[in-house]
Amino acid sequence: MTMDWNPDKRYSFGCSSDAMEKFDEIADREGKSRSEKLRELVEEEVRQKTNLSGRAVDLPDNDELAAAYQTLHEEVYADHRSRPKMRMEDAKNLLYSTELPKDNVVDKLIKPLEKRGYVTVGWGLSTVWVGVRPMTDSEDYAEPPQEATA
Repeated sequence: MTMDWNPDKRYSFGCSSDAMEKFDEIADREGKSRSEKLRELVEEEVRQKTNLSGRAVDLPDNDELAAAYQTLHEEVYADHRSRPKMRMEDAKNLLYSTELPKDNVVDKLIKPLEKRGYVTVGWGLSTVWVGVRPMTDSEDYAEPPQEATA
C-alpha cells in the first residue's frame, strides 16, 4: 500500500468519538479519507486567515463578524486611503442584506466589531465615521479623528 501524501510532519489531537464518527461520514460522502478532509480543512483555514503575503491575519471568531470585518477592510484598504475609515452610512450600505435589515447593521455587526477592537466609531460634527483596524502589522492605521463639537 502506497501513500498519496508524504508529509514532513504528522500531528495528532483528541476529539470526541461522536464528532469523529460524524466527520468520517461527511468525508465518506465526499469520497475522501479522514486525512484528506482534515488537510483540506486546515489548508482552507490557513488560506482564509492569511493575506496575500502569507502573513497571518486576525479575524473575529464569529463567521458573520469575520465576513463583515473583511468586507469593511477590503473597502477602506482597496484604494490605500490615508485614513482607513468610512462614513457609517456607507458601512451600513455595504453590510445590510435581506437577512439583516440596514437598521440592524449597527447593533448586530458594527457594535460587536467595535467591542472586539476590529473597528472604531468616531463622531464628527455632521458625520459618524467607522475606522477599520488593519488585519496585519504591515498595514498603516490611524484612528478616525474625534472632531471637536461647538
